[in-house]
Amino acid sequence: MSTKQSEEGKTRLTFEELPEWIYKCPWCSSCQGLYKTQWPNQTYDPVCPIMDVIEYESGTPGGLLWLIRGGLEGLVPWDTRTLEHLYSCSTCKLCELQCYGDHAEHITDIIVTTRERLIEDGNVLPKVRDFLENVRKHGNPWGEAKSKRGDWAKGISEAKAYKPDVEFLYYVGCEGSYDPVGQRMARSLAELLAEAKVSFGILGNEEECDGNEVRLLGEVGLFKMLSQKNIEKFSKLGVKKVVTLCHRTRITHLRTNIHSLGRSCITPNCF
Repeated sequence: MSTKQSEEGKTRLTFEELPEWIYKCPWCSSCQGLYKTQWPNQTYDPVCPIMDVIEYESGTPGGLLWLIRGGLEGLVPWDTRTLEHLYSCSTCKLCELQCYGDHAEHITDIIVTTRERLIEDGNVLPKVRDFLENVRKHGNPWGEAKSKRGDWAKGISEAKAYKPDVEFLYYVGCEGSYDPVGQRMARSLAELLAEAKVSFGILGNEEECDGNEVRLLGEVGLFKMLSQKNIEKFSKLGVKKVVTLCHRTRITHLRTNIHSLGRSCITPNCF
């Protein structure tokens, strides 16, 4: 099989392999929810978060796969409505835990790989295009100035620039750097590390976007560029250990980059 390696280290599907796996979905609806009790007093909890937004079958994980199938067969146009459905998926992978099919572990891969091909073809929603362009130009999804990236740390004397003699690099990420709620979380963790006498440093305005959402939106080229920047920066600084604010940062981008340098990465349970 013509597969490719993912950033998490597992085998991912290529675009050419999508039909083989999409056709395995029987549309049984197991990905949609969970029955918590037995009949006749059953309670049903939806699993997929986008089902609260798109109240149609096409908004379910199985429905998205069948939309993609229709697109591949030329039966469904890749228009704005179809793209909005495709990009409504948060890639949380809950559907993969619920699915009983052989294709279960590939559901997210199918969606992300389809996004990759659509972006290659220039078929992208304006809001997704703007998100990616902001990351490309400014290093963050909000289009904020890079000079403001380290503002969250103002007033925290222990949050100093990273040097090789400290134990941990505290990697904050875009949300912790720019989002008001994320900034409070970033400050809280920094204060906790300082209170625990943990030796750490930050990159401040020199920090780069981790690229997690860029990868999941399908912009492979931009993700690889961000990944390479981080690898080069960590290598130059001699980073040995990393603590991150966001668990998805560790799970995707940073885990790969740090492991490629033979380093270790730790993330707290911040959410």
